[in-house]
Amino acid sequence: MGKEAGRESGRNAVSRGSWARNWAEAILLASLPFALHFTLDRFPETDAYYHLKHASVYVQKGPLYQEFPWHAHSAIGERGADLWFGFHLLLVPFSLFGDPLAGMRAASAFFLALLLLAVYWAARSERMPVPVLLPLLMLGAAPAQTWRWLALRPYLASLALAALLLPFAIRSRLLPVAISSLGIALVHPAFFWLAPMVAGTAAVYRGIIDRHWTPTPFAASVACALLGLLARPDAMDALALLRIQLLDLAAAMRENPFMTFGSEIFSLATFGSWPAFVPFLAIWLAAVGARLTLHRSQRRESAKTLVGFAATTSLAAVFALLSFFQTHRATELWTLFACLSIGYSLTALLARSPESPLRAHSAKKRGVAVSVCALGALLSIASVAYGHGLVNRRGRDANRFAGAMAWLRVHSAPGDIVYHTHWSFFAEMFLWNDHNRFITGMDPVFLWSHDRKLYWKFTGFELDATQERTTGAAPGEPVVYEDTALVLARDFGARFVLVNEGFTPKFSSYLRADPRFRLVYEDLEATVFELRLSRPNDMPNP
Repeated sequence: MGKEAGRESGRNAVSRGSWARNWAEAILLASLPFALHFTLDRFPETDAYYHLKHASVYVQKGPLYQEFPWHAHSAIGERGADLWFGFHLLLVPFSLFGDPLAGMRAASAFFLALLLLAVYWAARSERMPVPVLLPLLMLGAAPAQTWRWLALRPYLASLALAALLLPFAIRSRLLPVAISSLGIALVHPAFFWLAPMVAGTAAVYRGIIDRHWTPTPFAASVACALLGLLARPDAMDALALLRIQLLDLAAAMRENPFMTFGSEIFSLATFGSWPAFVPFLAIWLAAVGARLTLHRSQRRESAKTLVGFAATTSLAAVFALLSFFQTHRATELWTLFACLSIGYSLTALLARSPESPLRAHSAKKRGVAVSVCALGALLSIASVAYGHGLVNRRGRDANRFAGAMAWLRVHSAPGDIVYHTHWSFFAEMFLWNDHNRFITGMDPVFLWSHDRKLYWKFTGFELDATQERTTGAAPGEPVVYEDTALVLARDFGARFVLVNEGFTPKFSSYLRADPRFRLVYEDLEATVFELRLSRPNDMPNP
């Protein structure tokens, strides 16, 4: 009787210790993103400015408002649909912060915390050892990857849902698979294919390994992903924008190698940034290789674990190849599924001997598993620390155009068009100024799709290659030069021109020398000129 009570007391103590450890790990993962973001002075990318500001538009005008007059020359302004509608709805609470910079930091930290907790939950639900290591390793796969995880982009939400989807797909849980698939497509339309891919991979391996073919979850995933694409106002226009972002971008780069956009889809090999990912690649391959060569009891493992290992390793392999040789945008997907693949490998390596369940793990397998964990922890700490410092040194100052935008709000008429010499300036201006309209933003392919001649004129100024004269001819086409001031007034409808003189020094010097441009505002980051020519202004004001 006493021995039985002692065993029961021991089990309760272990349970309490496990509960406390789980909560401690979850609190660590939830708080780490807030610590990282609220110790940053800069932002990694300007996407956060646009996304938060668009969310504030829904606060002012309602979620059914599907116009975007702030793009004077863009397919987005032309069609008015919101390609990231679901994500912007999620950002509405953060747009209510009195300080937009605090709102962006809080939103970035919140969605990164959701992603880390989703990976942690997936690891715990699959009973992986050291589950807290996997989201941390994903966060610190490389300094450049830490930089991208710190950006406020819809893939933070969509990948969190993908991490939750995987265990449900392995177990053929229909309703959670359907909800996750719907959410991914609604929040991030460019990833609408991801949920069917995950669900389909799990279904195939379950059929092969478990001899249990259940196509229903895959079919539900496909149906709900399509529903997520359509569950938005102006769905057809949003799908047209998605086509531009995915298909027209690829066509444009094939058509003309001189395009100034599309670098974001270059591979790690093309960028030359692949060496930074070699340590993570080595850890992943070592874990998978050790699991395949050292673990001889695959037949004694549960079918669920085998399906999970096969599915995550296959997905990680596909996205690794895409990352290195096709597009570095696949690194988020690679690091997510590779970390889960590592978790399944550790599960097998640290499993008890099937012949003697009480016998400790073999020394060789335990040594490999400990080495993978130790190297993963070191890589995560080093990459996160370096990537965080990199953002502070090289990130974007959200305030750099705030002074110029404050001046324009006071001294310009509503709807006056402000010409800017780079597409990424749009988000930095829109954050502080919805009083004026601008040329284009988010991605220059939307300007290219709207008007190719305007795109090449815009590109000439962006590259600081044209000053007093410009042309709309693409490279290789017959060149017809036109007066710059006339083009800005007649073709772009601009009343003001904003430049960063360090970015386009020659164009800035031309504006200072031409009497048709009057200097009206200047600070260390922005110079604003008023164009003193009559211009058409037949587009609606925001």
